[in-house]
Amino acid sequence: MPSVKSISEDVGYNRHTVMKSLAELVAEGWIESIQRVGYKVVSHLPIENSKRQALSRVAGISSHIDYRFVRSGSALPSYPANRFEYNFSGGQPDLNLFPFDEFKRCMSEVLSRPNPAQLSYGQSAGTPELIDQVKTYPRKSRAITEREIVITNGSQEALFIVSQLLLQSGDKVAVEELGYPPAMSAFSNTGAELVGVKQDAQGMCPDNLEVQILKGNIRLIYLTPLHQYPTTVTLTVSRRMAIYRLAAQHKIPIVEDDYDHEFHYRCQPLPPMATEDPAQLIIYLSTFSKIMFPGARIGIMAVSKAMAKAVTEYRLMICHKSNVLMQAALAKWMADGGFERHLRRTTRVNLQRRDHAVLVLKKTPVLNLLFLMAVWLFG
Repeated sequence: MPSVKSISEDVGYNRHTVMKSLAELVAEGWIESIQRVGYKVVSHLPIENSKRQALSRVAGISSHIDYRFVRSGSALPSYPANRFEYNFSGGQPDLNLFPFDEFKRCMSEVLSRPNPAQLSYGQSAGTPELIDQVKTYPRKSRAITEREIVITNGSQEALFIVSQLLLQSGDKVAVEELGYPPAMSAFSNTGAELVGVKQDAQGMCPDNLEVQILKGNIRLIYLTPLHQYPTTVTLTVSRRMAIYRLAAQHKIPIVEDDYDHEFHYRCQPLPPMATEDPAQLIIYLSTFSKIMFPGARIGIMAVSKAMAKAVTEYRLMICHKSNVLMQAALAKWMADGGFERHLRRTTRVNLQRRDHAVLVLKKTPVLNLLFLMAVWLFG
């Protein structure tokens, strides 16, 4: 090939520009650089079409492959909820209430003074600052103590990991007769069988749970004791105790999904079942998605040391590292008091909206009937 100087003079470009272009051609395999000689076109050009046709002729390769999928996920919605003008999807907070400017300052401070050690691999359980804040918060608001904290990519990742660790094909999972579909998908994806337990106005029925347990092979119990999804019923204290006794007697772990603890209006919410867990069989899950926004993807697991170790080690196969910047910003926001201020504000606004909705429904019997029908049909 002509020299760099010749090409530069012919095309009217700077020599450095020509050298960068030639270096890119070398990287792509079109030319080679020979020391003290110059650039030379390679003997075998990397022409994709010729290569593909040659491979097809030699090996008889077809134009595409049909993959053998051994597992499937949840079907993607044809029309996502966020594309509707009025989004009534479950667990969607009002984003207009979130103090983005305040949180932006926490994020900016984290970016201005990052901790280089945390930006590397390691600490699969979450950033130490957020773990410390999360240990303090459940202790104050939910009386959960003496638990190991693992931060996950939302509570759905926690459900998936627990399913993979504790279930295999042929096992059974006792679930509420009406339950949370993404959790059911995580359980059934392992090959486990879902066993629906009857529920009424007081929540899951312990008598029916015992019947299902005695049939054999129940390996996990899944509960949403506070604001059961989708009925919103709160499981009574007596039934919580009865279910716990059954689980302890038969050595069956309980997944307590406390997804909506903060927003309870008529009285103080019942403390989670995990607050009284002498057998250490409860796997407690919660999330920040309902308080902040779903895109934050911050889930909480409060579990025994053995379960925390197993979860953290399994997470290494999924992702080596959590979202350090988001977790560090959230930790700072919580330490500065912004989190609790936002929680008080949203609780107050949601209470006002609930009271207004109840008042409107009482005044309009027809609308009340339509609302009840919608809840029955669509959950």
